[in-house]
Amino acid sequence: MRDDDRPLAERAVAYRAMAQAWEDVPAPAGLDELRVLGGVSMVAKTYTNHYDRNIEGTHTMSLYLVKDGDRQLWVAHETDAGQLYVYVPNTGRFHRNRGLAADFYGEQHYSYEPLSGAEVQDAVRDKVGKLDGRTKRAQLDRYTADAAALDLDDVLGELAVAYTPSPQRRAAAKAGVIARSKRGEWVVWKTYPAKRRQAAHVAANDLRRGRVAAIRRVGP
Repeated sequence: MRDDDRPLAERAVAYRAMAQAWEDVPAPAGLDELRVLGGVSMVAKTYTNHYDRNIEGTHTMSLYLVKDGDRQLWVAHETDAGQLYVYVPNTGRFHRNRGLAADFYGEQHYSYEPLSGAEVQDAVRDKVGKLDGRTKRAQLDRYTADAAALDLDDVLGELAVAYTPSPQRRAAAKAGVIARSKRGEWVVWKTYPAKRRQAAHVAANDLRRGRVAAIRRVGP
C-alpha cells in the first residue's frame, strides 16, 4: 500500500483487506482496567479511507491544507492516480511527495483539510510550505531540477478552480519559459497594440536593465 506507483485500485483492495483484518482483532484483555489504574485517557482514532473516496469519485476537490496540529505544512494535491504533490512557493510548482502519500492513505499523522478555490489562493499568497533557502538548500535544488513537477496554473485549471495569478506569478511563469528555451530562441514576453508603443519601449528597457526580478534570477 505504501508504493504509490502501484495502481490505485490495487492499493484500495489491499487497504480494505487490512482494515477487515484489524476489525477481527480483539482488544487486549485488561485494557479497560489498565486505563482506569493508570489514569490515562484513551481516544479512539478514526481513519479516513481515502482510497474508496478517490476510487468511487465521491469528492470533487483534491487540494488540501496539510497540518501538524495547528502548524500549516503544505498545500497538497491528490492526483487521480492516487499520488500526492505538495506546492513549494520557492519554485511555484507542485512536487511529488511519496512520504506524504504514505501518510495520507495510511498512518494519517497529519490532518488534511479540503481547500476551496479561494482558500487555495490565500494559502499560495501566504506562501504556505516555503523552504528556507539556507537550511534546505539540497532539497530546494532537487525541487528546482524536478522535470516532473506540476505547474500551479495547470493543477488549478484542471480542477476548474477560479484563479487569477498575481503580476509577480505571471512574470515568474514567463521567466520559466525563457529559462527552458534554447539559446537564441525568441520568446514573446508581452504584446502591445501599436498605440501603446511607448509602453512597449518602457517594458523592453526594464527587461534589458534587469529591473524585472523574475528575469534577473534567470541570468544571462
